[in-house]
Amino acid sequence: LQNKTVTFVDAANWDYHLATSDTGATGAGTDLSSDTYYPFTTDADGNTRTVPWDIGADETVSSGATISGVIYTNDAASTPYTCASSGNVTVKVAVAGTLSGTPVACTADSGVFSITGVTMATGNVLTMFIDSATSANQGVVILKATGSGNISSQQVIKGRVTIMDNLATTDLANYDADTGTGGGNVPFTANAGALSVTAGHELLIWAGKTYTPGGTVTTGPSSTGGTINGDVV
Repeated sequence: LQNKTVTFVDAANWDYHLATSDTGATGAGTDLSSDTYYPFTTDADGNTRTVPWDIGADETVSSGATISGVIYTNDAASTPYTCASSGNVTVKVAVAGTLSGTPVACTADSGVFSITGVTMATGNVLTMFIDSATSANQGVVILKATGSGNISSQQVIKGRVTIMDNLATTDLANYDADTGTGGGNVPFTANAGALSVTAGHELLIWAGKTYTPGGTVTTGPSSTGGTINGDVV
């Protein structure tokens, strides 16, 4: 570990557990669960390691909920994105427009991800997105929390702005696509209820769900066969 600052809970009093605010060792370790000589899956305290592993003997344990799911590449959410083969991507979640939890890198060809430490409450709008500077890799799913507990089996689809819940006009009143309230590369903006989908992406409203915009909905140029640019599904 070179040229990194590691933050401990209380180093002055010999407590070398990683602080929850640490950014030097957290998520920067190597997964040794399948190590040839000494495979293991827990830290010095017996806590289960989570991917990506932390460097050192301690694995930080986040409070809050865990949101997990799979990155897909098609509307039917049946073809996973092969992160290991096609390029690792980072998944983040924003609660009511503000980042929450620990962003996680998708590194497996199964496309699975798990974000820990998410704080939310019933009715909060959640935007779970692939944070990539490459537009073609971006994708976001929008839903509403029904409580503060864990959420599983979520589907983030590349190239799509997916509305997975019934959304009212006020649910997406304002949202920044880059470094503002979203804190990442999200392929849409919302301003006073008007929705603008980034060119090259499809607006996908999940079967049985409704979205009531408060203004104009703008997508990319009209799509042609074989592309998703500008599609509304």
